[in-house]
Amino acid sequence: GALLAEAMPLGEAILSGALGNLLVVIFMTIIGFQGSDLGLASCTLSESCFGKTGARYLVSVVFAINLVGWFGITNEICGDAFTNFMAETFNIHFPLLASNILWGLIMLVTAVYGMRAMEKLNAISIPFLLIVMAVGTVLAIREYGFESANAEVERGMSFMAGVSLAFDFYAVGVVTAADVSRFQRNRVETAKSTIWGVLPI
Repeated sequence: GALLAEAMPLGEAILSGALGNLLVVIFMTIIGFQGSDLGLASCTLSESCFGKTGARYLVSVVFAINLVGWFGITNEICGDAFTNFMAETFNIHFPLLASNILWGLIMLVTAVYGMRAMEKLNAISIPFLLIVMAVGTVLAIREYGFESANAEVERGMSFMAGVSLAFDFYAVGVVTAADVSRFQRNRVETAKSTIWGVLPI
């Protein structure tokens, strides 16, 4: 969001981000339907296009590279946010490296134990995240007001480049949607999870 907002007027940034996320939801839902219909993971589904050998080596390697990168970026953001939170709120210096290791281990443990562990972590983290986002929004409006929304911005990217960037943020989630949706009972659940899980961003 910050990358979009500093590269184009705020209204365009919001619209390009929303359009990019809408494309993510559409494609994630379609691929998610395959997972919920067949109960198969993304790599297994790709066998119909790439064969067993292609899915095992080509697709799996591409997924692994993307997902390790996604994990790393998410871990860095989480660790950085926690370090800043501890410093700003409690005046405690929590080293960034230790924070990254701590939150990386928490995310890793949930991945090792599967969907039930992710559900438990999400039951805590998602409401907390929503509260943090709401409080952050109120504090930003209180400090900067709505006039900053009309501030002049030097254009750094086109509208369509913004749509592409917003889509790129979740592209790996699109191609691996079946990994999660294969645990869902039907297409309605899959559609709800992608719409409510991605579109509000």
